[in-house]
Amino acid sequence: MYSVILYSLFILFWVAILYDFVSRPKDRDDDNFMEFKPIRKLARVFWVFWILIVLFYTFLVTV
Repeated sequence: MYSVILYSLFILFWVAILYDFVSRPKDRDDDNFMEFKPIRKLARVFWVFWILIVLFYTFLVTV
């Protein structure tokens, strides 16, 4: 069950990253993109959350 939750979060993280990459305007400067959209915030939170969970899981397995 734990691995299903981890993999679901991992897949959702990559969906958020790919959506952010596809929706980013290519012909404009990045100045208008400096504010974080909710999907970009979600991707960053998932990245940090994923690293923390993997580190915690690694710690539990090795102890």
